Amino acid sequence: MPAFATIARNPCIRYNKDKELQMTVNTKPYEELTYTDDFMFKRVMLRETICRRVLERILGKPVREIRFHETEKVMKDSPSSKGIRLDVYLQTDNTAYDIEMQTKPEPAIGRRSRYYQSSMDMDSLFAGKRYSELKDGVVIFICLTDPYNRKLARYTLRETCAEADDLDPKVGTVKIFLYAGGDTSQESHEMRQFLDYIHRGIVPEGDDLIRDIDETVRFERQDTRGKEDYRMYSIKAMDLMDEGMAKERAEIVFKFMQSQHVTFDKAADLLSIKEEDRDECRALIEKMKEKQPVGV
Repeated sequence: MPAFATIARNPCIRYNKDKELQMTVNTKPYEELTYTDDFMFKRVMLRETICRRVLERILGKPVREIRFHETEKVMKDSPSSKGIRLDVYLQTDNTAYDIEMQTKPEPAIGRRSRYYQSSMDMDSLFAGKRYSELKDGVVIFICLTDPYNRKLARYTLRETCAEADDLDPKVGTVKIFLYAGGDTSQESHEMRQFLDYIHRGIVPEGDDLIRDIDETVRFERQDTRGKEDYRMYSIKAMDLMDEGMAKERAEIVFKFMQSQHVTFDKAADLLSIKEEDRDECRALIEKMKEKQPVGV
């Protein structure tokens, strides 16, 4: 069987008609960014007054004085663990909050929120402290797609006891998933307006919070410093994408080498890997070999 026929039949190996691995990054013009775009969301939520009011609207209650407030909060428990970058992280005296803008479907969003919560716990409880001093944790995802396909505008998940519904285990964690296009009949008038703004960009009359959010978005679009930051942000995203392309390219070549029992050079030739990419590709494959169990 021809080598390329094997690639076409193997779902683990992707190869396009131009014989090159391709990946593109669609960068939206800065002047067209909205509140739901990752970069703009973080810029707007840097305003502590807006951030606090958004949180209060979602929770439906006042939020005590914010003690710590940061966007793109990096957390990594150990060198070998998966690091995360929280969109908006803030703390009050007793509670730590994370607010995420989720624009694309995430099949593992429940487990992702679990990992975020555990990282927040590690960050808030220092060595020598008692477990009773651990802050409550609230992880919030504002979603543009339905995370659980029940058409609800809000999914609130808490720890419960299967054998006793009335038992509060006092774990202190809550995970809230908002779906901007969901059924808002159980939401407050103010919350319906907020979700409608997320979903359709409508700014209602008399809603000071949404007006302030939208005015901040418009201000940021005209800010030359913000535009330069966005340019650097886009370059960084491209760099990360390039890194991902290199790893994907190496994985495809390695799988091809194994399935066809050919050398790296032969596989690289057949897959039309560019000469300037081969050294990096070879090095990545060597690392993959080191991680393989003995005998594989």
